[in-house]
Amino acid sequence: MSLKKVKRDECIVFADLPPNPLSVSEIRKYKKLGFTAFVLTEDDVKFTVGGKITEEYKTAIKNVSDSGLDVIIRNMYNDEDYFDNPEPKKSSNYGSEYEIEKRSVTDEFSAFPRVVGFYAADEPYMRTLKEMPWRWAHKDKEKFASFDKLVKIAEWKNKYYPEAFFHVNHVPSESYDHYFPSGNEIYDYADFLTAYADKVLRKLDGGGRSLCLDSYPFVGEGYMESSYLKDLFTGATVTKKYNDSVSKENFATFGICIQAFHAHSMKAENEPRHRDIYSAAEITLQLYAGAALGAKLFEFFCYRSFCGRMEGIMRTDGTERIYDIVKKANDSALPLIKKVCKFSWTGGYCVGGSVFCDNARAIIDAKSSFERDEKIEVFSEYDLIVGRFKKGKKSGYMFVNYTDPSKNVKNKIRINGRFSKISVISDFGKKANFETDGRFETELSTGGGIFVVIETGL
Repeated sequence: MSLKKVKRDECIVFADLPPNPLSVSEIRKYKKLGFTAFVLTEDDVKFTVGGKITEEYKTAIKNVSDSGLDVIIRNMYNDEDYFDNPEPKKSSNYGSEYEIEKRSVTDEFSAFPRVVGFYAADEPYMRTLKEMPWRWAHKDKEKFASFDKLVKIAEWKNKYYPEAFFHVNHVPSESYDHYFPSGNEIYDYADFLTAYADKVLRKLDGGGRSLCLDSYPFVGEGYMESSYLKDLFTGATVTKKYNDSVSKENFATFGICIQAFHAHSMKAENEPRHRDIYSAAEITLQLYAGAALGAKLFEFFCYRSFCGRMEGIMRTDGTERIYDIVKKANDSALPLIKKVCKFSWTGGYCVGGSVFCDNARAIIDAKSSFERDEKIEVFSEYDLIVGRFKKGKKSGYMFVNYTDPSKNVKNKIRINGRFSKISVISDFGKKANFETDGRFETELSTGGGIFVVIETGL
């Protein structure tokens, strides 16, 4: 049995908690945002009845497929027996009880066009306390980052759909209590992601796979979360290190989650308060920062407006404020990112602003993952992310204005090097060629980025 393959040089863009898959008009609206895939959940359609996939679920797959979107099947409870369950079972997911009937639906997926893969979230390696469902127990040292459930899901995929895409979304570094063990030995975020790469990604036979981070930059007003930058660099470097050790057919796709929700109602006594999204620049900054560090998968959280206390891309009052912001951002950024995805990421670093360094702590914390390029010199008035890329004999560089977009800062940059001809790809995928004397200057817009390809020189 086989499913549609995900091409490794194409970016994957989708939303967590998408709209009702039984509504063709909502799917069309969703696709207009620039999304390429659709995560099918059980929120609007029941998966099975009597051990067989329901007609509604089949209709949902057909609706999404007919729209031209790839379908990713969500393992709704992150359960190792979700698809082949030998006996009725009860368990919990994020502290909430669930039941799965006896069923075996493995053989049915191959009949559906455009199904490309399977999605599980981070819960399988967590240990929850029933009396404190939103608090997590520390793991015992020997059970650090225990990925046994994910391994079992991976083995199911290997057996029946070896070419299917395998997607897992991971907690950010600030959620250290999800993976930090008890005992004397300390494990950091890189240890945790490396453990996932070694214990799960290496178990997969063929097919695409992801290493995706659920980390958000906009928590307080007027600044970006300092751990966000380090998370991105850590995920990028762990993914690269893994890819450098395997064959191309077993490469992992680095992915990031995009903060795209209205968050005033998220305030709670023991939770961080994410701020609202005010502008398209806040979306493009995340897209460009991820792309500069080799991300080819972008998961927006969240599309629907009724996710717990959060108001998503579609607001509960029926207006489309955040929807319109996301559409504007994707329309301008995704054409550029799709061109970047044709290149291979080789490393990246940050340049602190000469006029003002707004993210000094973040840049210092992430410095251990920097891989500079001695072939060019970069000068920047404000903080800058530089990503390095290769495609055959061509060298590419992604430059991202890394200053909180709420400050509305434009960033003048200068690049010096031994190059005489470059191509510059900007918003909307616009391309311009320049003859140079080894010096190029430009200004990056708020939340902006460009991709520079060295055509001659270096």
